[in-house]
Amino acid sequence: MRARAIAADLLTTAALTTLALQPSHASTVPEAAPASRATAAVVSVASPAAPAASWHYIDDYWTYRGCVTAGSEGVDLGRWSKFKCVDAGAFWDLYVWY
Repeated sequence: MRARAIAADLLTTAALTTLALQPSHASTVPEAAPASRATAAVVSVASPAAPAASWHYIDDYWTYRGCVTAGSEGVDLGRWSKFKCVDAGAFWDLYVWY
């Protein structure tokens, strides 16, 4: 759940950055300037490097079944290669391997 929220925030930030860098029609800036600013934005909004190959905590779930469902969906969508659900007392913690 938190990973989806972070991904949504990154996409929103990238979209807003792209919109902010669009030249206005009343601008007196030469045509070459917006392109150079857009190139700089692409570099600064580049996706983060892939995480190191190890177990990473994703989220906690009330039930084992909910944890397994989320883990299986991630594998099916190619987000991670394998997962495990660990009993954390009142919750089930989802750990994944990238």
